[in-house]
Amino acid sequence: MGPARAGRAFRGRGQAQAPARGARSAPRLIIARVGAPDLHFHDLRHIGNTLAALTRPSLRDLTARMGHDSVRAALVYQHKTLEADRAIAAAMSARIEVSREADSGADGSGGPGDSDG
Repeated sequence: MGPARAGRAFRGRGQAQAPARGARSAPRLIIARVGAPDLHFHDLRHIGNTLAALTRPSLRDLTARMGHDSVRAALVYQHKTLEADRAIAAAMSARIEVSREADSGADGSGGPGDSDG
């Protein structure tokens, strides 16, 4: 997709986004062309917003991208994912390990409560 076509999927001619009168008809035409009659425009919006949320933007940035004024709507797209859960657990483990290393001291005594030292 060239630079002139990048950005919003639904736009009016020469406009940054589709005018309100075309907001409903353009998605219907595209959905009909791809042969997915059970697909709704909001499904596409949900998928797009979910994919955007997976890039881990701030709630404020996601809210702005979605075109909302409140972060409440953006919270809907902050789904729990196994990938995110693993990343959080790994970061927590890394912090605990750094803390343990700092507590053990440079002399290798093991620090407070060490039964070996």
